[in-house]
Amino acid sequence: VAGLVLGGGIGFNMRLHGLTCDRLLETQIVLADGRILTCNENENADLFWACRGAGGGNFGIHTSFTFATYPVDMLAVFQIAWTERIAEVFAAVQTMIPSAPNTLGMKLAIVAHKQAGETALTLSLLGQLVGSAAELNELLAPVLAVQQPATSDIQELPYWDGQELLSELGPPEYSHERSRFVPGALSEEAMQAILANLMAWPGTSQAGQWKYFLLGGEVDAYAPTDMAFVHRGYTMLSSIELEWQPSDGAAVIAENQRWLAAFHDEMEQYTSPSCYQNFIDPSQENYLDAYYGANLAQLQAVKRKYDPTDLFHYPQSIPV
Repeated sequence: VAGLVLGGGIGFNMRLHGLTCDRLLETQIVLADGRILTCNENENADLFWACRGAGGGNFGIHTSFTFATYPVDMLAVFQIAWTERIAEVFAAVQTMIPSAPNTLGMKLAIVAHKQAGETALTLSLLGQLVGSAAELNELLAPVLAVQQPATSDIQELPYWDGQELLSELGPPEYSHERSRFVPGALSEEAMQAILANLMAWPGTSQAGQWKYFLLGGEVDAYAPTDMAFVHRGYTMLSSIELEWQPSDGAAVIAENQRWLAAFHDEMEQYTSPSCYQNFIDPSQENYLDAYYGANLAQLQAVKRKYDPTDLFHYPQSIPV
């Protein structure tokens, strides 16, 4: 949970309850000089501000977190996939989401994979609705009217069973993920660019994909400067993910990395220069601005105050 909360913390509950860092009430931290501080809105408030969104490893070692929790109930959990009329389904989802209630948490993914040497795309929706399956079907009706899915799994489950179904196993893998925050709606031109880039995927033994997590709702209950996590007011957190195996070979991996870089750079004009610090990206240029925006100067001031010798340092840490 430390890595999750310190860099923000996204998930299928964020539109209803905020980011993980929004729920943080207090943390205990061991500083470089050995002091142990309690940080909350009243004690060491400047450091508490910084801990909510700067990312782990910048100011000290956290030894406890106190969160504001919330009651949970039944969910309609869904995994739905389309293999035909991808462009039309993609557009239909985009027209559906502006009026979606905060009770909807959703990830859309368009995955490129190779079939007999040709690139094929699958569009999937994964997520939850705090409500019934009937309410979910009503919400998705405009999308289902465009094209019936190839597979559909909708279940009404208790909260924790639903979270288990939505969780990825997370085994070790070779991957590179590059993110962009998206304001407003994706234009028709943006959607065409996404699909064209995916169809041009060079190919590995694994997959390439573009995806987004639906934002809004309680994520925007805070202003960008209320805490270190600056990325408020966006509709989506998008990312491009490339997966491979060492057996694919250096030349193939290099070609795919070039594809990923070009795709990522092209998407900036349709999205924003802002990137998610918890999808830390060693190849991101201007990463401090991309991760922290207008909050960078204040974060550096906090760093100088609490870790003046820069003991807590990594390649993309906040510099003194």
